[in-house]
Amino acid sequence: MNNFIHIVSNMHLKNKILLLLASLLILILSASIFLENHTTVQKTKKTIYDGLIFEARQNADFINAKYFNTVEVISEVIKSMLLTHFNKAELHNPYYVFKEFEPEHIIFLSDILRVIPSLHGIAIYFQPSLYHGAVQEIPKVQVHIVDGEIIAIDKPLSIETINKNWFKKPFEIHKGVWSRPIILYGEKVLAYSIPVYLMEEPFAIVTLYLGYENIDSFINRFILRTTGYAYILNEDLVLLSHPHLKYFINTKLDVFIPTLMNMTKTNKMYDIVEYEFQNEQKVAIWHKLQNGDYLVLVGTTAELLKDIKDITVMSRIIAILFVFITLVVIYIVAMAIRMK
Repeated sequence: MNNFIHIVSNMHLKNKILLLLASLLILILSASIFLENHTTVQKTKKTIYDGLIFEARQNADFINAKYFNTVEVISEVIKSMLLTHFNKAELHNPYYVFKEFEPEHIIFLSDILRVIPSLHGIAIYFQPSLYHGAVQEIPKVQVHIVDGEIIAIDKPLSIETINKNWFKKPFEIHKGVWSRPIILYGEKVLAYSIPVYLMEEPFAIVTLYLGYENIDSFINRFILRTTGYAYILNEDLVLLSHPHLKYFINTKLDVFIPTLMNMTKTNKMYDIVEYEFQNEQKVAIWHKLQNGDYLVLVGTTAELLKDIKDITVMSRIIAILFVFITLVVIYIVAMAIRMK
């Protein structure tokens, strides 16, 4: 080092200035590496996030197409059948439903259950107001899978059912309504109900019951990269399905992860949130499903953003090395000048 300082001290002033300028150039280069690293990190992060959003959309589309869309299409088929085959002359005759319509169409609804294994039940509930107080129960046609067998459900349905949200809401908003998961005949299901009007009168509710085990199975099998997973929240951020945290099912997850509240404060169909859970940094990609729930794909920041970490570490090592070289050269030049 002393020899090098001695050599520098014997340089002409012009050469010393050039050496100093070269050192400053290296310092500027180091700063530019830091800036370039920041730009590269942002671009890499966007590329990673775009890929994750695409993956979330693909999985949401799969669930929508295989389960929710199938149920909604079949409900429209049953609605068309109902409007086509119901004897309009018997509109206000409840006995027609019990004696003629029900026996004829139980077979039709049962055949649909046999063809669509994801369905656990189908029902047509007629609007009791059609019968002007002449009935003590809601006229209906209902078939359900109970203990692996398709059976006609003849259990009476109370008139007071018309005041329940699942029955009245479709008529209020004039479109189909998905329920939360419910237990029906020992099975966890989602109910989808659509209103049917006949001659401009509220006529019936067509309800299909989708077995939730299909969605649970998808969530339990899903793997994001090597350690990531998926879960489902409803519109109130209540946890509906999770491969690991079974004890959190039916719990509002935003109580533990406040960042999830951002999902309900936007009109977006999808987005990404970052949060910490159980002392681990997470990246969550959410996508809204056809029934209004949220599919959430989750991975650790360390795994999903590994490429960014590698880029940052390498860039910092190079930049620090350049800075060190610059400072050494500047120190040598300074010492050489003092020796003069």
